[in-house]
Amino acid sequence: MTQGTIALIRGNNFDSGWRFTTYAPEDEKRSEAPAFDDSSWRTVDLPHDWSIEAPFAADHPSQQHGGYVACGIGWYRKSFVLPADIGTRRVVFEFDGIYMAAEVFLNGSRVAYQPCGYTSFHCDVSDHVHRDGTPNTVAVRVDNSLQPSSRWYTGSGIYRNVRLTITDSLHLGQWGVTVTTPEVSEKRAVVKVSVAVQNDHTVTKRYRVNIAVIHKSARAAETVIEQTANKISTSMAEARISVDSPKLWDIDHPELYTLLVEIIENGTTVDSMTTAFGIRSIAFDIDGGFLLNGRSVKMKGVCMHHDNGCLGAAWNRSAEARRIRILKGMGVNAIRTSHNPPAPGLLDLCDEMGMLVMDEAFDEWRMNKYRTAMQGTHTAGKQAHPALALYGYSRFFDDWHEKDTRAFVRRDRNHPSVVIWSIGNEIPEQGRSLPDGIAIGRRLVGIVHEEDSTRAVTCGGMFVHFTRDDGFNDIVDVAGYNYSEPTYAAEHTKGRLIIGSETSSHKLVHKRGTYPLFEHPRKHNRSTLAEESWKIAETSLAITMENKYAAGLFMWTGFDYIGETGTYTWPWRSSFYGIVDTAGFPKDSYHYYRAHWTNETVLHLMPHWNWEGHEGSTITVRCLTNCDEVELCINGKSCGRKKREPYGHLTWDVCYERGTCSAKGYRSGKEIASCEIRTTGAPVRMELTADRSTITADGHDISYLTARLLDANGSVVPAADNDITFTAEGGRIAGVDNGDPEFVGNLRGNTIPVLAGMCIALAASDTPGTMTIQASSAGLPDASVAVSVR
Repeated sequence: MTQGTIALIRGNNFDSGWRFTTYAPEDEKRSEAPAFDDSSWRTVDLPHDWSIEAPFAADHPSQQHGGYVACGIGWYRKSFVLPADIGTRRVVFEFDGIYMAAEVFLNGSRVAYQPCGYTSFHCDVSDHVHRDGTPNTVAVRVDNSLQPSSRWYTGSGIYRNVRLTITDSLHLGQWGVTVTTPEVSEKRAVVKVSVAVQNDHTVTKRYRVNIAVIHKSARAAETVIEQTANKISTSMAEARISVDSPKLWDIDHPELYTLLVEIIENGTTVDSMTTAFGIRSIAFDIDGGFLLNGRSVKMKGVCMHHDNGCLGAAWNRSAEARRIRILKGMGVNAIRTSHNPPAPGLLDLCDEMGMLVMDEAFDEWRMNKYRTAMQGTHTAGKQAHPALALYGYSRFFDDWHEKDTRAFVRRDRNHPSVVIWSIGNEIPEQGRSLPDGIAIGRRLVGIVHEEDSTRAVTCGGMFVHFTRDDGFNDIVDVAGYNYSEPTYAAEHTKGRLIIGSETSSHKLVHKRGTYPLFEHPRKHNRSTLAEESWKIAETSLAITMENKYAAGLFMWTGFDYIGETGTYTWPWRSSFYGIVDTAGFPKDSYHYYRAHWTNETVLHLMPHWNWEGHEGSTITVRCLTNCDEVELCINGKSCGRKKREPYGHLTWDVCYERGTCSAKGYRSGKEIASCEIRTTGAPVRMELTADRSTITADGHDISYLTARLLDANGSVVPAADNDITFTAEGGRIAGVDNGDPEFVGNLRGNTIPVLAGMCIALAASDTPGTMTIQASSAGLPDASVAVSVR
């Protein structure tokens, strides 16, 4: 396939019109040759994740930790023609991420190899391209056949964006512009800029570097640097630029500036680059915790894997923006990129939307977590589940960790949202029986500091007695503690800077809107177990929020994710740890954190009130609130008024009867809120709503449609499980989801059952006009909604 002529610019979008196929390893054909016949392959646009397109199956070797998905070997091919006046210009491919073991070929020659599925990389193909109008063929081989390769779902394929850059032989280096703000005040800031200029000419070049700081289209400051570069060399240009009355980047007001860097030779611009950045100061203080622009800010964070429901691992900006909006609605102000570098677009969104980021590099170093767990090194002899990462990153660590770490930092260091680096998570080498962990950790910290001296480095540590006693925490700038809040006070007295790199959320209600209250006798009731889970999470929150020295916490996890199903096996294919499910619907615990992390008045009751056949049974009703006192009533009869303890929740054991369970919330003795849950009837109609009424006609921008099944009183029916089929006139259905970790149907289809009365569909279009989405379910009237496409 021929795309057409490529423009002579930096960053040509190269995502559309690829040919794609998969092979089982024993059937693979080497497909890099330009003459190879790919006419039987299907056409796909990037980003693309082939694993989410295939059916889930119990016998897939990815197994439960990988989400029971198909993996294997995939090939991508695409042809393109360079412009007639290409001359001697450089041609470079930029890949944001390929999972995994990617080989890139240009016109049959291998030009790059990148084993890590999360590392962004580039390959210069200047010596391999046809410059005479002959089509060029790029082929990418992706090998995700060795399974299991991870402790969670990874996706397979070119699942992030690709660009083709054409520059002069005198050009800016890859990730060659670095911007920091070493001096920050409301009156004045200093912006420090470092520019790597690469001269690939065989002669010396004289040139000018123009640097401008721009805010909302106005130039706030600028400077010019005259330089000379020797042949085939890289030169550095550095400047300190003063900005008066700067607009500071903050989580509440994420003001962004643009840095424009231009290379001028003989009056002609031969290369240029724009970089978004923020003017802000960050620091960690032994008593004040995390400081942003000089004030103490508690990181109220969540851990997030990179997959996004029915899209799998394929990056999508509008889908990720929706996730951030949902998290911010809960009061979240920080994300940990568990446990690998994210798509660069996520950091762009965090910059724009005011979200702090712990940017994390690795889940394992030299030691394979599968082997380590099976040998009992850090599990006290307990045998791990055999679906842990047998073929993980440890295979490549010795040869690739330095290159991958430097790429990780260089790519992300200009983002104001990134406030701390993490070199790993629960690394076995942190253990006392593995002393080389300190040497490896010290080396990684050193690499990060070489590339960026402005941010602290941490490492998520599960094995507190190892990291505390054996000196590992002495090699990082900030000690990362996973599930170790009770140790904070003692660690603080030792002079530790402390962050809760991973903490507990509420894990006993596995599926949104479902409550297995009557599965066991009372003494083993899930209600009792759930109460223990709530107490653990509340203690975690209280310790962190009430001790200023604790920089913050990152709960496990913000959203459910595919894979890592814990003790559950087929057909469970997703986690249940999230505060929000894979469809983006909040679970009950969302309202607990919203009560403590936002200024909203929150009054939320759980469980639902549909327990047909259990009339007269005892049910524990929980109230999540920030009111001082709450009175609970069943069908108007008071069950008592209770005071809430700090960071606590309220419970009543009541006798179930059909009707209404209601609550009134009080503050300073005055009623300020009320809510109710009621027994519903059968569903009689559907409600269909769109989260965005206008989208871009690019085929990638998404509107999320939520379908709710309602009874005659307009209440969502929690026991409904009807199938819903979606169609889109003037567009397409890009996927469906209901948040059910046991649903193993087609997430890329258009039909799905509701869970607890709700499900979603994703709609996109590349045709300007009006897209009409319709939802249908047997026995119910259809529902529809219109979305404008521009």
